[in-house]
Amino acid sequence: MNTDHRDASDAGGSDVASPYIEHRVRDTRVASRGAEGRSIGRRFWLIAGALGLVVFAVALVLSFVSVANANARIDRLKAHGIPVVVTMGRCFGNLAGSGSNVAGYQCRGSYRLGHTTYHEPIGYKTTFSPFGTTVQGLVDPSYHNSVSLASAIRRTKASNSKYVAPGILTIVFLALMLVFARLARRPTSGVAPSSHEGDARPSTA
Repeated sequence: MNTDHRDASDAGGSDVASPYIEHRVRDTRVASRGAEGRSIGRRFWLIAGALGLVVFAVALVLSFVSVANANARIDRLKAHGIPVVVTMGRCFGNLAGSGSNVAGYQCRGSYRLGHTTYHEPIGYKTTFSPFGTTVQGLVDPSYHNSVSLASAIRRTKASNSKYVAPGILTIVFLALMLVFARLARRPTSGVAPSSHEGDARPSTA
């Protein structure tokens, strides 16, 4: 009789504890799934996209400024360039994409302007000249440390076609801005958080 009563008591205790144990196991599984499924939020991607657009805009402005400065420099050299004799220094070849042949040269030279001697790269010079030979150059009146090959300047002219690439990039930038604005205004599809049962141990009463 005592054995049957103890067995029945043990069975009742296990029945009471079983819902509590199952509840704790279920909460542990839910918590572990939540930790593993955590992802980068929408706000992070919006901030990253905004920063990317800012960088794009800065690069776009710099490209327009670069083209404007290049055209202004050509006009300035044609109208007010200071003629000088440039003594050739060393020339370094620029390899083509395949790396098997030379696509052009970058050369440095020295010239004297007033009481100052300059040693600078020679703009618009892409052909090789032996060391110590002389070429005719034009010095930028606004920047005396900038010299260009005179014959190349005579053949070069300022052109609005240089704005084509920045213009295409501007169209791409505006399209990206529209896409970003639409994504930013799109409402978030929130999911209502599921309510969990209390962690309190169920009453045995």
